[in-house]
This record gives sequence, C-alpha cells and structure tokens, in this order.
Amino acid sequence: MDEMTNTEIINETKKAHQIIVCFKITDDYDEILPKEWKALASGKRPETGYVRRIFGCFDEAALENGLLLKQMLQRERQDIQLTALTLNPGYSENLIKKITAVGYDRVVCLESGSNYDFAPQKTARILSGFIKQEEDVSYIITGKQCAPGSSGMVPFYLSEYLKRPLIRDVVEFVNTGRRICAVAEYPDRFSWKALASCEIFSMGNSRKSFLRIPTLREKMKYRSFEPECRQADLFHDDTGMRFFAVNQERNVQFTDEARFAELCTDLVGQEKQDESFTDTGF
Repeated sequence: MDEMTNTEIINETKKAHQIIVCFKITDDYDEILPKEWKALASGKRPETGYVRRIFGCFDEAALENGLLLKQMLQRERQDIQLTALTLNPGYSENLIKKITAVGYDRVVCLESGSNYDFAPQKTARILSGFIKQEEDVSYIITGKQCAPGSSGMVPFYLSEYLKRPLIRDVVEFVNTGRRICAVAEYPDRFSWKALASCEIFSMGNSRKSFLRIPTLREKMKYRSFEPECRQADLFHDDTGMRFFAVNQERNVQFTDEARFAELCTDLVGQEKQDESFTDTGF
C-alpha cells in the first residue's frame, strides 16, 4: 500500500466545522389590509394568501452575519460548512434559492402539518433535535425573535435543550487581529466576547441586518436548487428541558433581600474578573 503524503494525512484527518443558522420565513404583516385583522375578534387568523413572504428581520440579520462569520473563519484557515435551518417555510422557493446563491452550503427545511407560530418551546424542541444529530456543530446563530409570536424565547429554549451558552443581542462579529469576537449591545454598554466553540448567538439590532443580494450569475447557477426537506416529527427532543428542570429544582435556594443583594455583588465581581468577557464602551 502506498504511503500517504503529509498533505494527504492532514486532509484525511481535518474535519469541517459547521455553523447552523436558524431562521424563519413569515408573511409580511405590513401588507395585510386593515379589514383582515377583524378576523382576530372571532378567534381566526387574518387572510395572508395575497401578501409576500419575507425573512424575519432579526433572522435575516442572522443569515447575513453567518456568512460574515464563515468568511472570517476561512481567513483563519478553518474549514467551515454553513447550514441554514428552518421550520415550516411554506411558499418560499425564491427565498430558499437566494440563501444558497449567496454562499450557504446547505439549506434544511423541517416540514410539519402543525403551526408553531405561537409555540416557541416546541419550535426549539424540533430544531434542537435536528442539531443534536449533526456532527461538528461549532456555532449556532438565530434571530432574537420573529413575527407573529415574537416571544423571543426560542434562543433561550435552544440553549437549555442543547446545554450550550447563549450570547444574546449580538450586533456583529469582529476580527480584532488576535481573535474573533462577538459584540453584544445592552442598554448601558457594549460587550465583547471571544468566540468559544459550542456557543449560540442571538442576533439583535445588527449593523449588517440585510442579506446580501445575489448576482444574476449566482441566481442562474442555483435556479434548479432543491433544499433538504425532512419531517419535523422525526426531531422532537422532549428530554432536555425536563432533565434541566429537575436538576435545577434540586439546587433551588430561597434567600432574603439582604442576602440577594450580597449574591448580586459577588456575581458582578466574578464577571469583571473573567478575562474572556470584557465590557468595552465606544
């Protein structure tokens, strides 16, 4: 048997890290006629068959920043696979093709006969079930919320089901020259967090909030593209949250107001000592 060269050995052992971007395609509720909203009074949904389908605004930012993060990691000589994951996209063929045309390696659509617009926990349960079956998932990016429910809970449920830390309200990814950081915006400050594997990033008011537009050549290249379609029922993950809740219930401690203030002071001190999470004002 011929001996492998050093280059062949490296290529054989090198695995691609995966970034999964969770997004949602929804109706453009700004286009719904005022009279259609009267259906809500009788417990019905407004007619939306005539309005266009769009990305949720925060989810569109997640898709664009996923591309930017992939480019940053590739400059660091990392092999990256970029996957877009959605649940019940409905009529959205043009949007799905656009995602692939601008640089995504995979688009996975989980299909179900049920409506999950107002079911963030069930949504996260299905998404996490799929993610757990994927290999080498280094980072997960989501939007912070999406219409019509806009609960903002899906990223938090994902964090619990997957047992991964969540960095919320991310506005951009930045390469400082030494490392790649996620910049998060809070009411009183900006925070910089160096990227660590197995993290979830929830995009807030991003500075790159629109998905880039593909060229005509890119559109033509992927005009016959078909996404990977899976049955959502195959990915129900109903164990993670229950396991987490039981373990947390055992660790509950009740305290008075004075002790609570003391604990808060200790936590603030610990955060300031953490070199991997520094607050930087602009």
